[in-house]
Amino acid sequence: MFSKEILTGESVKDRLHELKRKIEAVDVADLSREQLICLPASGNNLFEIIPIRELRLSVYREYDLKILGLAGDKAEAIDIVEKLVSRMYTENKKNTELFIV
Repeated sequence: MFSKEILTGESVKDRLHELKRKIEAVDVADLSREQLICLPASGNNLFEIIPIRELRLSVYREYDLKILGLAGDKAEAIDIVEKLVSRMYTENKKNTELFIV
């Protein structure tokens, strides 16, 4: 589920272990703003930004999500995606194979 190296936004970096535990237990009802950055379940996208509370939906339980980052809000999530894309180009990768665990 989680990448070996998870990028985090400043507002959640001190809560990483707590958030990971809640995500694994799908105990996310009290989390309203936090966002996941994942590899796409399907389609041609490079990444998906998913509100963490949506993990309760059955559609996400059907997929083996590969979580690359955690953010406190949408703006932080976009910053993390920018870092991931930059890293892909810096390391000369044409796709997201760099992030597969």
